[in-house]
Amino acid sequence: MIPSYLHDLALPNVFAQYTKQVESYLLESTKNEHIVDSEAHHICGFVTPTFGQEEDKAQRYFAIENPSAKPYALLQIDKGLIQHRNTKKCDCAIANDTNICFIEFKANAESGCHKTISKRYDKAIEQLQTTINIFNQHYSVQNTDVTTLRNVEAYICFRQGYPKFTSMQMNYKAKFTQQNHGIPLSFATTKIL
Repeated sequence: MIPSYLHDLALPNVFAQYTKQVESYLLESTKNEHIVDSEAHHICGFVTPTFGQEEDKAQRYFAIENPSAKPYALLQIDKGLIQHRNTKKCDCAIANDTNICFIEFKANAESGCHKTISKRYDKAIEQLQTTINIFNQHYSVQNTDVTTLRNVEAYICFRQGYPKFTSMQMNYKAKFTQQNHGIPLSFATTKIL
């Protein structure tokens, strides 16, 4: 069952062309959690004793801090809500009654080559934008967009310490915000709900 705090997002309608089983790709929590894009399971999820241990130990996670203990959901987007290979999409999103955060993992990136790093940024941004647009295509029928329903943020999650913070990141952040109606882009690996 879809939690009541997500009903206004109309997730079954947003993802109607991709899946009929939205509930199957929602994980709920009220706790602090680490989220990983599991190589073994080929999907994002909360770290548990049987899921994501390798990525967690390698610090390739996105952390959720939830001091209020309010419920929130992890939307497993890539290989979950959207399984089509040809559809660009981010890995997952976190949503509660006030926020939705789209997350794209690039935690396996290691190259120090400026051109390679730039390609990773570009691909991640395209995946985030495409996913946000999937939401907005549904809401456009109602003459609205996702930013009227939630505080929206986008995250590119590299492993901790890579790449070094640069002016290039600042440029990507500014460009993303400008192109996406004020939605901020972050390279942080933690979200406080």
